[in-house]
Amino acid sequence: MDKDTDWRGAALQMRSDNMDAIAMAQVDAEVYGSGWIKVDVNGSLTRINPIDIVITIKALNKAE
Repeated sequence: MDKDTDWRGAALQMRSDNMDAIAMAQVDAEVYGSGWIKVDVNGSLTRINPIDIVITIKALNKAE
């Protein structure tokens, strides 16, 4: 294998992994109502478990 073939193989593997993460997030959207994906600096996608996400909403202090 040469350098060009190695790059192509890595790109195909990343695409496959990203498609898996997207598919899992789509299942989460059906089950939980939302699907979450994290994108890293290299463009790899990772599924985030919706059960692990906590959203905190804080009220704004309004001047009276």
